[in-house]
Amino acid sequence: DSKWYASDYADDIVSLRIYTPETYAGVTPNADITVTPYSNMYCGVRYGAGGTLKQEKATKNVPVTFEAPNNTFNDTETAIYGASNISSLGDLSPLYCGTLNVSKADKLVELIVGSNATGYVNQNMKELSVGNNKLLQKINIQNCVNLVDPLNLSLCPNIEEIYAEGSGITGVSLPKSGYLKKM
Repeated sequence: DSKWYASDYADDIVSLRIYTPETYAGVTPNADITVTPYSNMYCGVRYGAGGTLKQEKATKNVPVTFEAPNNTFNDTETAIYGASNISSLGDLSPLYCGTLNVSKADKLVELIVGSNATGYVNQNMKELSVGNNKLLQKINIQNCVNLVDPLNLSLCPNIEEIYAEGSGITGVSLPKSGYLKKM
């Protein structure tokens, strides 16, 4: 499916909206996306609803970087294909995401949306849906100041590290049992 953009692959996405802020500090805006596959597959990224799908043949645990078509984005709908076979989306903090839904990325091991870099603030991030990610071990939403809803990680039993300093979250729902080491 992933090679020919067929069947389930077209619906197997991580969806996000990305921005290029005019003023920033700590992390320079960069819309390139680095995907690490959980298994051999064709990874794909589409910038903009009507944009061109870029695909790359990817090998298990070898990161693939997709270069953004330009440097300025304003609430640009972006899709990363092959979500159910992705273990990492790399550092998404330079994308200054507004919304992010990784609920179909059930093999995701880490999710880095925020940063603790001096001066970094993501004012765009307002919605984050993690879903049932049984392999998720690390999440970073630091300095996402407008992310104010509780963070639901109750379906992520392997969560070990949660970094949320400087965010606006009002609480965290944790699994009934697990391996939490840092929060």
